[in-house]
Amino acid sequence: MERIKKFREKFIFILTSLLITLGLMCKDRIEILLKSHSFELRQEFFYLIIVVSGAVLAEIGAHPVVDLILKSKRMRKLIAGSTFIEGFWFYTHKKTDNDQDSVFANNALAEMSYNPASKKLEMSVYRSAKGVAIFNSNSKTLNFDETDKSYLNHFTYFNHNYTSELDHGFAIGSYTANENNEIYRFQGSIYVTGDKGKRMVIFQQGNKIDDEIKQFKASYKGPISNWREEFLKTKEV
Repeated sequence: MERIKKFREKFIFILTSLLITLGLMCKDRIEILLKSHSFELRQEFFYLIIVVSGAVLAEIGAHPVVDLILKSKRMRKLIAGSTFIEGFWFYTHKKTDNDQDSVFANNALAEMSYNPASKKLEMSVYRSAKGVAIFNSNSKTLNFDETDKSYLNHFTYFNHNYTSELDHGFAIGSYTANENNEIYRFQGSIYVTGDKGKRMVIFQQGNKIDDEIKQFKASYKGPISNWREEFLKTKEV
């Protein structure tokens, strides 16, 4: 989210500059208004008030405007450019000898999204087997490095198979861009508690599938709450 952070900072700077410039352009009128009320200021104090007022007004007014701009996914994509990772991802895992009975042996549908309240990225992951929900997770802290396109995700998850309590896990990995400089692929590892309470390391990979999800939802006729399960059914071998 570094580019969005810089966008916010630049917006505040530009708005501050505009307000200060506007104040200086109206200097003579402001002085006349003050004198009409028998109030005079030394020039240095006058300029100081204009600068401080411009900075304060910009700080107060800029954040709501930027928040409104960032509510648009299209605007966030424009700002993030080649570091835009929001959207739907389809995850598979690399099979090993000790994960035959693990819920992580099932495919997953993940959604990366921007939370306007926290001003941060969040990820929710949904796993199912034969249309039955068995696993859900939600990020608690997600850090994405826009320089090397790596990420670290601390998440909580609910495993329907062996516990009724939330557990914690970590995921690390990196994203790859295509020839159009758009992020489309992920590779990494997740560190979690397995079905029998044993700590596990799962190697996973994923692809961005926004277009595929859009097409599926356009043709899907079932209950809206079940579309994820039905989509994952189409991915079962």
